[in-house]
Amino acid sequence: MQQALAAIKSRVTDKLPFDVDPSWVVMNAPRPLAGHLTTDSGEFLTGRFYAAIDPADSMAAAYLETNTKLDACVVVIASKAVQVEMALVGSRYADRYRNEFTGDDLYKAVSPDRHLRDLPFSEMQSRLIQAKSLATN
Repeated sequence: MQQALAAIKSRVTDKLPFDVDPSWVVMNAPRPLAGHLTTDSGEFLTGRFYAAIDPADSMAAAYLETNTKLDACVVVIASKAVQVEMALVGSRYADRYRNEFTGDDLYKAVSPDRHLRDLPFSEMQSRLIQAKSLATN
């Protein structure tokens, strides 16, 4: 399933409209989606519709294919602090931002969504891993 997800565009948020196991794939779109859990409420990323897919279930590949055809994105969960670090990965201004701003001011100054919007899922995952390692150092 990871290979199928790799090129799908993604978005990042710090909250989901439902609780799911971290191994599940969460998708968002402007139209109703297929999945093991679905809702039409939550933070507007690319739309108001969310679906959660259990990758261990036999229907997972079919749900993923359907949702991809519906122009869904994969949702990545990260705290605002981690989102900032994700946005700063590879930025020559990263240290300057970190030195001049903190907390919510840093989040607003960096504006992570502007840097992370619609990255392929594989790139988003890579940045998430890098950002989490920075946060623990």
